[in-house]
Amino acid sequence: MTLKFSDIKPILLQEHYVKPEVLEEAQAIETSGRSSAIEYLLSQGHLTSELLGGALAEYYHVPFVDLTRVPPSSEQISRIPEGIARRYRVVVVGERGRVVTVATDNPTTPGLKTQLTSVLKSKSLRLAYALPEAIDGVLRQTETPLEQR
Repeated sequence: MTLKFSDIKPILLQEHYVKPEVLEEAQAIETSGRSSAIEYLLSQGHLTSELLGGALAEYYHVPFVDLTRVPPSSEQISRIPEGIARRYRVVVVGERGRVVTVATDNPTTPGLKTQLTSVLKSKSLRLAYALPEAIDGVLRQTETPLEQR
């Protein structure tokens, strides 16, 4: 589930990431159809991708992982089968001892933790938030070539 601006707006407001009047301006821009509110906030410098990711991670009560700054290795990407990675929009981003950190753009997806626990076997699971665009970029790397499908 991708959050809509109406979902994100209270998060940004409550945590004082963006001034109320700027959020109203962004809402008006979106309502007029000129741009999405988030794109407007980003393009006008009222918000950065890192702040947006941090705000959403805070909302989900998980850490934020910027996959564009610290991309997962091909080994990490291959830890979760492609079909599961795509369905749940997940990628392994770290492992320390028995704890595996998995990034997703929706930590509340039903069945996510159960599926990941099954795939990762006896490892403990730690979820993190990554922006949808970053998850999309990683998932593009996992695409099976047509000749192998």
